[in-house]
Parts: sequence; C-alpha cells; structure tokens
Amino acid sequence: MRRAVSAVACTLACVALAGGAACGDERGEAAEPSGSPERSTKPPPETAEVDETGTVMCTAEPPNVLVAPAPEVAAVAIVATETGGLVLFAEGPDRLGVQPIDAQARPDGELTHVAMPAAEGLFAARSVGGRFVALADGRCAEGPCLAARAFDASGRAVGDAVTVPLERALLTRRVRATDRAVILARSHAEGPPLLDRFELGDAGLTHLRTVLGQRHPPRDRRVELLGLAAEGERWAVAWRAGAVEARDSELVVTTHASEMVLEPRSEPLLFESFEWHDDELLAIAAFEMSRPRLLRFTPSAEAPARGARATPIEVRASPPIPPTVADLPAPFESRRQAALRVRDHRLELEVRSVAGDLVTEILVAAITAGVAADVTRVGEAFLVAYAGPEANGRVVNASRVHCHD
Repeated sequence: MRRAVSAVACTLACVALAGGAACGDERGEAAEPSGSPERSTKPPPETAEVDETGTVMCTAEPPNVLVAPAPEVAAVAIVATETGGLVLFAEGPDRLGVQPIDAQARPDGELTHVAMPAAEGLFAARSVGGRFVALADGRCAEGPCLAARAFDASGRAVGDAVTVPLERALLTRRVRATDRAVILARSHAEGPPLLDRFELGDAGLTHLRTVLGQRHPPRDRRVELLGLAAEGERWAVAWRAGAVEARDSELVVTTHASEMVLEPRSEPLLFESFEWHDDELLAIAAFEMSRPRLLRFTPSAEAPARGARATPIEVRASPPIPPTVADLPAPFESRRQAALRVRDHRLELEVRSVAGDLVTEILVAAITAGVAADVTRVGEAFLVAYAGPEANGRVVNASRVHCHD
C-alpha cells in the first residue's frame, strides 16, 4: 500500500502529450492509444511516493527540455554514468538526434544528428568504458537487421555503424555491457538462441556472433531468454527451451566456456536478476507458487567433450526472499530496478526491489497518448527521457527521479 505526500522541493511539471506508446524494459514496446487527446497546462500537485514503512522515498524533479520544437519521434534511449550521458531519439528511419546530458539529466552540449540504420527500431543504449553504444532492430537497406553505433561523450559518432542481417524477427532479448563491449542475447520464433558481442575499440565497433545451444539444441521448441550476465570477458545466458508448463521444458545456461542444464525441480518462471559473483552465477528467481529465491550454481570451466550433451548441474537455493530483501550478496544488495508504464494518461515509473516487489510508483509526466520513453539508473537515481507532443508542440524532455532510504 502506498501514499502520496507533499514534497515542496521536488515539483513535477505537467507535460500534456497525445498519441500512444509505452516503454518496456528492453525497451519501447508499443501500446494502443487510450482515450481521446486532452490538453492541459496545469501542473500536477507536488508529490513524492513513499512506501507505507517509510523506508524508501522517490521524488521526480522538474523535467528538462532537451529539444523544442522536436520532430515526431518513434523511439528514445537514454544512457548515463556519474559524469554524464546521452539521450538518443529516432528522427526518421535512418537518423538519430543525439543530445549530451549531465548526471542530473540536464542538457550538456550541442544536439547533433547522426546517420543510423534502422533508427526507428532503437531499443537500447549502454555505457562502454566512458563511451556509449546504441542498438536498433529494424530494416536496413539490405533487409531486416540489427544495427549498432558508437558515440563519444560529446555525442559524436565513433567509427561506422555495424549491421547484422536478421533472418527472423526477434522474440526475446537481453542486453548487458562490460567495460569493452555491449552484449546482446536474442531468441527468435525458430532456431537456437544467439549472442552478439559488439566490442568497442579505438576505431569503432567490431561484431562477433555466437550460436548457443550447440551442446543442447532446442530442437523444435521455442526459446525464451531468462537472463544475461556479463563481466569482463565472461558471459552467461539463461534460456528456456519449450513452454514452462510443458513436460519437455528445459532451462539451459550457456556460458563463454560451457553449457549446462538446470535440474527440472529447480526450474523457475523467470529471473528477476542474474549476475556473476566470483566463480558462481547467482540469480534472483521467481516461482509460480512461492516467493523468489536466490539460486547459486557453479558453471564448469571446461566445455563437454565433442558430441556430449550438456549435463544437469546442482542448483543451491536459498530460503524464500522476504519483501525486505535483507542479507543478499554483493551483486544484489541495495539494488533497485525500474520500468516505465503508460496508463490513465500518465507516464509512470514503477520502482521495484531486486526480488521484483513493487517499491513505489511515481508520476513522471501527464500525457494523453503518443509518447516514446526510456529509463536508466545512475547511482540511487533513475533518469527518464521521453518524447511526444505537448500543448505548444513536440518536445524531447528528460527528468531525474531520486530514490533514497
């Protein structure tokens, strides 16, 4: 249960928008327009959202106008570190607007315009060693493709865009970044899951593709990605072959060095979080009939012999994680996650614990429909970028939502 309280120092100005789109986790899934367009310039009450125990408060700061007037925008991505970042938005099928921002989501440099294949399918941007990489999924000149482009801190492009042909549309995807590369795990309606590594060097991006399921192919079963962990040169992908309720459903973990099958009794519905910790893989796993649990398993350092199938591995599960999420190991302690939702003419930020429990919901902007949006985390704050029409024309805005105990 939540309550709204007055926050004198933290005002959220109203932005009246029209049209309809919502931002999901990876990112920008479309939503149908809701209701008829409404116009309003009256700001909403100053609010902060607090959980009923009073342990977490999140406040949304006034939005910063990045671009006004702005073109019609199909997709938005935001990426930032403690020293600043970028807001990227699709200005057309093959061009991005790129606006540098500081760590408070304020404009911090000149707006630039950069060619980007499949720009309208922009779905992620990540930080890589002080520079940034954007990913898009759409149509290139030669057909369906993935596209990646690197940028420096000022928003200038680094090297050329890299494109990867796609034979089928993406079904599920997960994105992580290390200090050298952006890693994309993807599945399709048919075939094995794949992993793309976009490594960023001095001259720009290079691409390497890895086919997963070599030792344990999914056969004719549809693949769903549950988690992607990446650290340095090592990575791990958790994926399910078959529907979770099917008798032949299996949960496979493929790493840079090996491939394993989790014991059937340990199979969760989904992973809330998935991380490397020393030589172990740790997952916050959600189950159908119980609270989430912390799963631990140690992947083999060596691949199975050629022709051998992946073998089951033991999964060590903790007791159910309480809503307070106490005493979790280092990768998960004090960690929050967030997603954007559009409902009832509101762009809202849902803040959740590492175990998936709702911490709070906070209003980011009052809208009617037709908004493209994205969110990223910097320390204890979330930075939100969104684009759409308001009373005086189209804008691209960014806002900072700060959460503290």
